[in-house]
Amino acid sequence: MKKRLLIASDTFLPRWDGITRFLLEIVPKLSLKYDITLAVPDFKGRSVKIKNVNIVRVPVHDFVVDDMHLPKFKFGMMKNLVKESDIVFIQAMGPIGLLAARYADKLKKPLYAYTHIIEWDLYPKVVGKFKSFVKWLTLAISRHFYNKCDFIFVPSADIEKVLIYSKITPQKKVISLGVNENEFRPPKSKESAKKAVRIRPTDVVIGFVGRIGWEKDLPTLYRAFDMLNRKYGGMLRLLVVGSGISLDRMFKSLENVIHIEATEKVVKYLQAMDIFVMPSLAETSSLATMEAMACGLPVVATTVGCIPHYVEDGKNGYLFPPKDAAVIAKKLSKLIDRPDLRKAIGSMARKTVSNKYNWNQTIKEISEMLG
Repeated sequence: MKKRLLIASDTFLPRWDGITRFLLEIVPKLSLKYDITLAVPDFKGRSVKIKNVNIVRVPVHDFVVDDMHLPKFKFGMMKNLVKESDIVFIQAMGPIGLLAARYADKLKKPLYAYTHIIEWDLYPKVVGKFKSFVKWLTLAISRHFYNKCDFIFVPSADIEKVLIYSKITPQKKVISLGVNENEFRPPKSKESAKKAVRIRPTDVVIGFVGRIGWEKDLPTLYRAFDMLNRKYGGMLRLLVVGSGISLDRMFKSLENVIHIEATEKVVKYLQAMDIFVMPSLAETSSLATMEAMACGLPVVATTVGCIPHYVEDGKNGYLFPPKDAAVIAKKLSKLIDRPDLRKAIGSMARKTVSNKYNWNQTIKEISEMLG
C-alpha cells in the first residue's frame, strides 16, 4: 500500500515561479510511489490536473502583497490534511507551509522541507519599509517552524551553511534541482527561433525569464539595457517573460522592450534569446538561469545563492555584483560584439548543466529520503 504524502506549497499554477516548476517536475513521478495530496493556494486562473494526484485548493485573501494573493490560515482544513497523511513535505514557510509544519509536529507526522528560498533574505526585499524588523520577524518564525522538521533538503552546501548559521538544527541533505535537457535545448536555427516569436532575425535579444518582483531587480537590468540601447541603436531587444508587477512601474520606457506573460511554453522564448540576464537580489538555485544555460545561452548573472557554483565567470557565463548596471552593460557589450563568444560560452553553459543537473537524480534522492 502506498504511503500518503502531503505536499504543502504556498504557490502553484496559475502562478509561475521556481517552486511551481519544481512541483510540476517531481509530483507526477513521485505519484508512482506515493498517494499524493497537493495543498496549494486557490489562485484564480488556469487550473491543472495531475494524474493520480489530489489537488486541494486553499482559499486566498482578496488583497495583494507584492504581486501575490496570500493564502488564508485555514487551521481546520490543514489539520485534517495532515491527519490523513503519513508524510508531510513543505515547500516554503507561508501560511500553508506553516500550518502543515505545525500540525505535522503536533500529530507526530514525519516532516520534510525543501529550502527553495531563504525567507528572511527574500521577504525584506519586497517590502518598502521596516526591512530590519521584517527580516528579524521572518527569521524568528522560519527558525521556529524549520526546527520542527525531521529533515531539510537544500540545493547547495552554501544554503546548508546559511541554515546552520541561522540556528536551524535538523539534519540536512544537499539535493540539487534538475533541468530537463531534452526540453530545454538550443534551437536548430536562431533565426527561425526568433521568427517563431515575431522578432527580427537581425535583432540581438537580451532576455529574462522569471517572476516579476522587486527582488528580481529588473530596474538594474533596464538601466544596463538603456545604456546599450543608446550605443547600439535599434538593434537590441529586451525580452521579459514573466508575470507580476507591471513593467510600467519598473522601466522608464518600454521602447524596444517585449513583454510576454508567464507561460509554460517558455522554451521557444529562451531559444529566441541571444543572451540571458538574471539580475536578482535573492535566489537559491535560480532554475530559470539553469534552464537558459541548457538552451545554450551565455548567461550574465548576479552573484547570489547557488549561481556562482555553476556559473564560472568568463567560461560558461559572466557574474556581476548585485545592482551594478555598469558591469552588466560591460559584460553584455562584449557578448553583443562577438557572436562567436556567445556561441562558445553558450555551448559550455549547456555542458555544465547537462553534466551536473538532472531531474531524475533529484527525484530519486528525494524519494529515497522520504522513505
